[in-house]
Amino acid sequence: MMDCFDLIRNGAFSIKMRKLNTFGRVLGILLIVTIPIGIQYSNSHQVSMKVVQKELREAGKQRLAGLSTQLDTVLEQLSMNAIMLGQDPTIREFQYLYSLPGLLDPSRTKNAIVEKLVLNSTIMRWPNNISVYATTVQEVLSSGARVEYDEAYLRQYMSRSWAYRSGGAGSSGKFYWYSVDPITAYNDVKQAKLIVEVSFPADNFINKLDEYKASSGSAPFLFHTGEPVIADRLANRSLAYRIADAASDKKQLQDNDSVVTIDHEQFLVNAIPTSMPNWVLIDYVPLSAILKPIEASRTRFYLSVGVFSLLAIGAAFFLYRDVQVPIKMLLKGVRRFKRGDYSVRIAEPSNPEFIYLVQGFNEMAVEIQGLIEKVYKEELRSREATLKQLQSQIAPHFIYKCLYFIKNMAQIGNDAAVATMCVQLGKFYRYAARTENQSATLAEEVELIRSYLMIQSLRMHKIEYRIDLPESMLGLHVPRFLLQPIIENAVLHGLEPLNGSGMIAVRGEIRPGFEGYRILIEDNGCGIAPESLAALNRSFSFPLAEENGCGMWNVHQRLLHYFGHGAGLTLQQLPQGGTRAILHWPGSEHDNP
Repeated sequence: MMDCFDLIRNGAFSIKMRKLNTFGRVLGILLIVTIPIGIQYSNSHQVSMKVVQKELREAGKQRLAGLSTQLDTVLEQLSMNAIMLGQDPTIREFQYLYSLPGLLDPSRTKNAIVEKLVLNSTIMRWPNNISVYATTVQEVLSSGARVEYDEAYLRQYMSRSWAYRSGGAGSSGKFYWYSVDPITAYNDVKQAKLIVEVSFPADNFINKLDEYKASSGSAPFLFHTGEPVIADRLANRSLAYRIADAASDKKQLQDNDSVVTIDHEQFLVNAIPTSMPNWVLIDYVPLSAILKPIEASRTRFYLSVGVFSLLAIGAAFFLYRDVQVPIKMLLKGVRRFKRGDYSVRIAEPSNPEFIYLVQGFNEMAVEIQGLIEKVYKEELRSREATLKQLQSQIAPHFIYKCLYFIKNMAQIGNDAAVATMCVQLGKFYRYAARTENQSATLAEEVELIRSYLMIQSLRMHKIEYRIDLPESMLGLHVPRFLLQPIIENAVLHGLEPLNGSGMIAVRGEIRPGFEGYRILIEDNGCGIAPESLAALNRSFSFPLAEENGCGMWNVHQRLLHYFGHGAGLTLQQLPQGGTRAILHWPGSEHDNP
């Protein structure tokens, strides 16, 4: 057997260290090589992606800023033209058209004003229409089609900035701007003297976006929440709406950029606000198309690393199967053997180098198991003898008390008490005489303490008791004479010195899961001093001293021997007076209450 141990120690473990280190080195080298390369390449890839995206952002911003400047310049020219027309002397005569009949010819003045409006409209780069409203005469002149004066129209639409109005079905809308004299009359049409309205169709923006797309290749568009998207004629308006909505959700439409995902495709979005309130110029670039070569390079690199790793892992696997697995089987068997599983046997491996080692371990296990089983059987017989010895100490002590009571009752001629005592004593002795089984059910123990309490009530006539154990506990097996010594101690040392009646309560508790069971025995007797109670609890774990009674100590020791670690007896002092004895023991999955 020692040769087997030497074989395991000097052979198997040295092989384990040598082969396991080799196996570990293979995997370690693989990790040391691949992980830094992967991390470095990943960092390089991320840097490349960020640089490309940054360049795309900067280029997109510059292009978009240039386009925005062009659009704002045209809008500024149109608005300045309207302001200058509002200060033109000929146009200002419109408000006095009929109030100076000798000085102004209405027909000639109107023709002159219309000519100026047409001239100023045609010199602009974008087709536009200019209208002049004279509130004093309630007439309007226009560079385009004839317009009727409508004060309600002015009250509804006149504003300080460019505003968009959608057109009818099949036509694009128009943008409007107003110059008012005096400037404080924007909020009250009746206070205005002259109102110059300049407007142009949204097609001007569309034409400009067509030109921009033809020269740059990108497809920017104008967006305003709740209004139609203004984009080039070949634009994907549905995609433009979705990109604008996604960027709006990210709150990135105010001179910023964002990456949005539409149908699993990423777009780099640049946005710049225009001089028109709430109108944003948006440009987008599909990142997947631009970054596709970089992604393809990354895929090829990771594929190469993956193939290399698979080859290395395959080589390590063969080393693991032929060396590591047999060693692990042997170590597993040793650990199980250490935990007390002496029936463990190791299957012989296919590797011939380990067959002799495994055979030696199995032979050693057979020999040790036989020795352990022999020692275990001797220990069981010794424990059973100890239990019988402890139990035998309880019965004579109780019988002595009962016989002494019978003698006293016989002397005073109380034959009924003697008869009852004899009957209950007979039941008790018959229960005690059954030594073939050292355990009993809790139901049998409960009947025993009922007989005992009946005997004690004959003696003192002042004992009340209550027994409340769950039905599921009554079938549990416990050492015989487990509860009676505790009840006896409560009666003799707790209730007997009292002048009045006493109460003994017995109740059981089932703790959650397999944490175990408790029986609590409480009395309202004299109690025990705290120092004495602590000393008594400590004495349960030491050999029995001659000056101490054996009843409580026996109960604790019998619980400990019967159920093992976690079982025992604990005494507590009740706040209202009296003593509580707690018998506790662990449960198991084999309990079948």
